[in-house]
Amino acid sequence: MENLFPDLYRFTGETPDGVKLYTYLLIREDGNLLLPTQDGPVSDHFDEIDALGGVAAQYVTHNHDIGSTVHDAVHDRFGAKLHYRNAEHEAVSEKTKCPAE
Repeated sequence: MENLFPDLYRFTGETPDGVKLYTYLLIREDGNLLLPTQDGPVSDHFDEIDALGGVAAQYVTHNHDIGSTVHDAVHDRFGAKLHYRNAEHEAVSEKTKCPAE
């Protein structure tokens, strides 16, 4: 976990073929926001994230950022539901069963 700015953290992972994966955590008084990508290394940092106040919500901007396990793991640990654009509903629901709002 890398602290980029006082309230912004980045988690860096890599696919088997060497593509970098970045996930961001924004610390906010109203609840922390996680911007996950695919199956990045977020679960390796759950204790650190917990110390920063956990995760109130997970946001994805495109269905290609949906991973097979990361969103469910974040929801199981922190109760954070998944948020995405309505236009992405069909594609997202095919990739994860994580509760969404």
